[in-house]
Amino acid sequence: MRKVLAFAIAATVLAGVMAAGGCVDAKEYDRVVAMNRQAQDSLDQALDRQRLLEAERAALEAKIADYERTIAFKQNELDLLGGANKKLLADLDALKAQLAKLQNAAPLPLPGPVKLPALLNEKLMQFAKENPDLLEYFPRDGMVKFKADLTFAKGSDEVTADAKAALAKLAGILSGSEAADFAIWAVGHTDDIPLKNPATIERHGSNLGLSTNRAVSVFQALADGGMDVLRIRAGGVSKYHPVEANAPGEKGNPANRRVELWIVPKELLLTAN
Repeated sequence: MRKVLAFAIAATVLAGVMAAGGCVDAKEYDRVVAMNRQAQDSLDQALDRQRLLEAERAALEAKIADYERTIAFKQNELDLLGGANKKLLADLDALKAQLAKLQNAAPLPLPGPVKLPALLNEKLMQFAKENPDLLEYFPRDGMVKFKADLTFAKGSDEVTADAKAALAKLAGILSGSEAADFAIWAVGHTDDIPLKNPATIERHGSNLGLSTNRAVSVFQALADGGMDVLRIRAGGVSKYHPVEANAPGEKGNPANRRVELWIVPKELLLTAN
């Protein structure tokens, strides 16, 4: 195409010259040829610039397409994160509502000092002497306290073999005739160390769940030991009732990790017969 265009230019110039004079001398011919070459060079330069611009345009289009793909990918990520964030916010609101409900709930109806029958008190004191590392008995309060670190593995609500044997024996004591007018409140407690193990969090959710599940496990162990389930109640209070100060920085205190068994008159269990 360039050659045709250059030839057309040269032909036009020669035709003009011939029309004017009827012949072309050598100088005029050389001038026309030079003009033709100059036109050809200009055309080549223009075409080169055009090719360069087309290459730049193609590169820009490819870059724009790449950016558009990246933006679409990032937008998809944002949409996914937005959905996950909404779910997390909804879960957080639900947990806050649950916490508010628990904080506003009436406390467990635990008694003050209780006087147990002498024979029952004697059996419980002997029971505590036989298991000094595992538990304590407080005669004034009518309460048996199991140490959670010996009753359960860390982060677990499964009663250890030794604790299960002790609870079975306690169930036998509490099933005697001298304890017939009394019931049991099993109350789980934790310290202030937050749950960190993913499996523990998945199972219990929080220290409140852990304390409650441990109390329920003690309930079940007493029932397995033969105690009437209508005389047992269980619940958890998390970290909110420590018996000793926790270490600073949520470092906890083993003394606060416990399950308390309160021996109370049956009328304190509203559904008891």
